[in-house]
Amino acid sequence: MDLHQLEVFTAIVEEGTLSAAAKRLHCSQPPLSYQLSNLEKELNVTLIQRGSRQCVCTEAGLQLYKRALQILELSSLAAAELQQAGNHVSGTLRIGVISSAVSVLLNQQLDQFHQQYPLITFQLFEGNTFELLEELKKGLLDLAIVRTPFKDDVVKLHLQSEAMLAVSTQPLCGHESITIQELSKHPLIIYRRFEKLVRTAFADAGCELQLACLNDDARTTYCWAKAGMGVGLVPASLLPMFASDNLAAVPIAEDSFYTQIVVTYKSRDTLAPPARCFLSHMEKLLSEEKKKT
Repeated sequence: MDLHQLEVFTAIVEEGTLSAAAKRLHCSQPPLSYQLSNLEKELNVTLIQRGSRQCVCTEAGLQLYKRALQILELSSLAAAELQQAGNHVSGTLRIGVISSAVSVLLNQQLDQFHQQYPLITFQLFEGNTFELLEELKKGLLDLAIVRTPFKDDVVKLHLQSEAMLAVSTQPLCGHESITIQELSKHPLIIYRRFEKLVRTAFADAGCELQLACLNDDARTTYCWAKAGMGVGLVPASLLPMFASDNLAAVPIAEDSFYTQIVVTYKSRDTLAPPARCFLSHMEKLLSEEKKKT
């Protein structure tokens, strides 16, 4: 059993037919069938049930498929590390980032990182927390910068905690923060992900929620508030994106209206060299920041 056989086998499993796998691997169908047959003979087990239209994995095939993915990933990482011996790390770093945390990513001294690792390029993918975590699970991302709360079996590096802000075209109150009781006097614009948090807080305070708009993006919340449609509830890290706007923005005086921005990844051991370098870079920045406080 060799790596090429495992590549052929995983392609057949993922594509579902020999013809589709052959197209993916840029070869003709007979060599793939030959490789699969040899693999099954070597292991003395049927891995794929061939049908007229579809190839279906047997139970043994599913077990091998899981192991094959791990072996191929480790092989790829080993090759990359050997090719990038020394300080000349190169490659593409795939980062997922939620829209409201783009400024947090930019705060990670990217210019310094680029000077240290000029051969590393970035691919950015935007989405909500749950979309990015799913892509991270599938191996489509190296790192994901997302917002709590969420339930997922991933490693987290805490970047910052931040308050939720109330934003409006009109002055909200004469204080440094606004209470739920004061918010209940205004129609609210809410990012759907925070709906449960907001409803629970209002219920606990015995206040009625006036809902003007429920949406799927914190940027939408901000834009509706800017249009005078109500008071928007947004995370503080969103504001640098709209620094030139003249909107009133005050923190909400409630402990539950806090979230954390974290960088997540599956396992440090399986990170490609560019992702490992960037993670170390962020950890160094956090350590330096702690020394200042």
